[in-house]
Amino acid sequence: MEKTELKPQKLNNVPEDEILTEIKKCQQELATVNGYNIEELNKLKTVVYNDLQSNELKEQLEKVDKQVLDLYNKIIIARKTAQQDEGEEFDKAIFMEQITKEFEGQADALLKQQIELNQKINGLTDMQMLF
Repeated sequence: MEKTELKPQKLNNVPEDEILTEIKKCQQELATVNGYNIEELNKLKTVVYNDLQSNELKEQLEKVDKQVLDLYNKIIIARKTAQQDEGEEFDKAIFMEQITKEFEGQADALLKQQIELNQKINGLTDMQMLF
């Protein structure tokens, strides 16, 4: 279907009558409705764009959440390993300190990512409420 725009035709030397007056009135109403429709379409386009961005951010957040769970499982396994290993050369305190340092850095980085993603998602949600 081809998109065409109604353009007012100029009727020169045509006497004003009831029909011509009604046609001009309808053309004006159509121009007003067209302007309103364009504004609404632009608003909808903005909402859809924000929604797409929000969905992408939520997917990223799910990946980070999965990484947090994986890290938690690694910590649990490392602690169980430390409790089970009781050889003469094995020092639990040093091992636990090393594990804590290693995992703390990873956990902090993941938490920062979660916070940033949540802030971005909340910002987009706030923008959508304006429409």
